[in-house]
Amino acid sequence: MPGTEPNLEKVLKILTLAHLSDCHIGLSPQHDDMVSDSIANLNKKNIDHLIISGDLTDTGLEGEIEKLNNILTTHEFASSERLTVIPGNHDLFTFFYRYFHRPSEFKSNIRHLAKTLYRVYRYNWQDYQNDLQEFVNAYHYTFDSLQRLGDTPLPFPFLKKVGKHVTLIGFDSNHALPTVRDNPVCAKGYIDLRRAEKLLQQAGADDRIKIAVLHHQLLPQTRLIEQLGKRFSFAM
Repeated sequence: MPGTEPNLEKVLKILTLAHLSDCHIGLSPQHDDMVSDSIANLNKKNIDHLIISGDLTDTGLEGEIEKLNNILTTHEFASSERLTVIPGNHDLFTFFYRYFHRPSEFKSNIRHLAKTLYRVYRYNWQDYQNDLQEFVNAYHYTFDSLQRLGDTPLPFPFLKKVGKHVTLIGFDSNHALPTVRDNPVCAKGYIDLRRAEKLLQQAGADDRIKIAVLHHQLLPQTRLIEQLGKRFSFAM
């Protein structure tokens, strides 16, 4: 009914959301401690739901994932009810970041350069799907109770209801595959707005507040049309 939409200010008085991004667990012990302290403080403040929108770890390696999962478990965020995660480029393209993330490591890892560039050149859609599935497996407990299209085993995009008045729309914005010339570290990507629109239509109209969650920054529509036309929303 007209005029029945929930007021955001009123909703936030009964539902507290926290947003983190670029945690980069594994960057350094000091940095990891800072992230852990931040998450601990959020739990002490009785945050209802935490959103981490990409680059959860620095290189996406197993030890970093395990460390972050331990932090989230210790501070009681390791559940779909209290946590939503979205992948960033550092979470997926580990073959690049494990050797060539920091300039100081370039010289010592130069022997890996040719192999890494070859992997960038050969990286394909199936590789990407496999990496994305590994991310979902690593944080599987956050992907319960989602609504998705069902035409793919992967959950993106998805809808997640949080509380009585909020729906999160989760996007994976890493779809632009790595290229040696234009996108070696996958800092560029896109989201398919047609699939998101289809998902919203499937969900049906309701008066819940919608919050879009993605990793990359969206560019203005005028620039999108110049670069890619109207099909995609391009992010850098």
